[in-house]
Amino acid sequence: MIMASTASKGRKKTPAKTGRGGAKGGKQKTTRKPSAAELQAQSAITSEIILIGVLALTILLFLCNFGVIGVIYEARPNVTFDVFSLCFKSGNACVLKGGSDADSSNRALVAIIHDVLTRQGVDPAVCTLLPPDREATTELLNAVGLVDLIIPRGSSSLINYVRDHARVPVIETGAGICHT
Repeated sequence: MIMASTASKGRKKTPAKTGRGGAKGGKQKTTRKPSAAELQAQSAITSEIILIGVLALTILLFLCNFGVIGVIYEARPNVTFDVFSLCFKSGNACVLKGGSDADSSNRALVAIIHDVLTRQGVDPAVCTLLPPDREATTELLNAVGLVDLIIPRGSSSLINYVRDHARVPVIETGAGICHT
């Protein structure tokens, strides 16, 4: 700290006022409005940054693409939309195999999905619902070369059955009450 010296009788040394707005000639900063060219340059830079971010996200999603994912689940029709939306968003097709207890609901939900996909110009085959019988489960578990990955969602007995009988790679989920 700079101390101003005083030669007067008995006065204490006091700090000198310096800097912006101080008594010793500091200048106050003035703000100016950016020009149209500067605003346009800032906008262009912001657009470039957003474009780079979108491209990076797109590349990341394509890196997470498995291909065709088969999901075997029990009597929870909400899984139909959950699985389809996650697979579609990540660039994967899905083969759904729900339980017989929710077959009517699953068929209605897949009909809605197919209708929307068709109206948007997307092949509805990206979401396929298999019949609820055990033969369809066996075919899905042995679909080497057609299905890239199987994910069982449900009880521990379902998960164990899929793990023990699948010839296609399996990702195990938690057993029991594992829905959100």
